[in-house]
Amino acid sequence: MKEALLGDASGSVGLLQRMLEEACLISAVYKTQLNTIQIEDLDIVEQSRNKICTGQENRYHGFVEIVGKGFKDPERTKLKMYYHLVRVCVEASDEELLKGLDRQVLLLRIQDYEQDANLSVLSAALSRLNRLQSERKISPPVLVYNSIARKVALVDRELLFFRKYTRSDWPWQRPEYAEDMAELQFEEPAVNLDGI
Repeated sequence: MKEALLGDASGSVGLLQRMLEEACLISAVYKTQLNTIQIEDLDIVEQSRNKICTGQENRYHGFVEIVGKGFKDPERTKLKMYYHLVRVCVEASDEELLKGLDRQVLLLRIQDYEQDANLSVLSAALSRLNRLQSERKISPPVLVYNSIARKVALVDRELLFFRKYTRSDWPWQRPEYAEDMAELQFEEPAVNLDGI
């Protein structure tokens, strides 16, 4: 059980503490014990995972929805680029997310979903990713873009845990997703040249 909990935490002390707390609560351990109690039941680990994922659902599904809408007013046309950017990041391997995904790799993967995607649209979206999360009060940020290295990397390691154990579908796994995406327009972001 110890190895399972440590592996699931992906280096996040906060997540490890929550998992241990859930395991204790499920095992009816509510206070410090004089003698060590061994919790060996792997079903307790599974229950802890489910409880934590349920608690994280609003954060990560909210992140997908909020970032997917970009900066545009919800009543107006939304850019598909943000939806695709989040999707390819969520679908990337743990190693890729931790090391960072190069924007060229991102573009190739996004083009699997949107053939018209190009580097200028992606670059514009990437340059706004950090500010978008900040303005939408996504804290801590889930992903960050490093404009010098030209990579998107994972900041919130708990996403690795969530996507591994969640039982809920991501928006793109739902039947209505293709229909929702068809309603959106893929367009170049407006460039403000005032003051140049």
